[in-house]
Order: sequence, then C-alpha cells, then structure tokens
Amino acid sequence: MHVADFQACTFNLESNLSLFLEDNQQLLPLSFLHLSDSAVSLSVGEQPLTLAELDYGLQFCQPALLLTIEHDGKTKPVFGFRRVDQQLYLH
Repeated sequence: MHVADFQACTFNLESNLSLFLEDNQQLLPLSFLHLSDSAVSLSVGEQPLTLAELDYGLQFCQPALLLTIEHDGKTKPVFGFRRVDQQLYLH
C-alpha cells in the first residue's frame, strides 16, 4: 500500500485510533515512523502511535512512497488494515 492509498482509506476515521501490527494472531504496537528514499516504515515499540500522529508524519512524505512495517529484522509492505474497537490492525 502506498502512502496516498492509506491516507485515502483512513481520512474519515477517528484520529485517536491506536495502530497495531497484526502478526500471527499477535498484536504489536506500532510506535515509530521512519522515512527513506523509497519507503515509509512503521516499527514496533512500547506505545502505539495514534492515527493522528501517523497522519501528521505522512504529511511530510511523498504520496507514492510505499508504506511498510519493520519487524523481527524483516520489512514487509502494508497490504491493508482492519478496525477493531478503537484500534487499527495493520497487516
């Protein structure tokens, strides 16, 4: 998923939703945003970012950049997300 796609899909959602990686039926908080020449990466940490915090960071990124998740030494593209209560589970 590209930055522009993610923004278009989430623009009308509540800004206080917490972001998590859904990996093998495990939920891991996405806490950091990193920018490179070819991608924007989220990584796992202690406290989850909110959708508002991610949206703010994405304002400074090129819309065509790939949105990825770094976890366990691997980088994978974000394919989608689902909303559960006050959380967004990215996968």
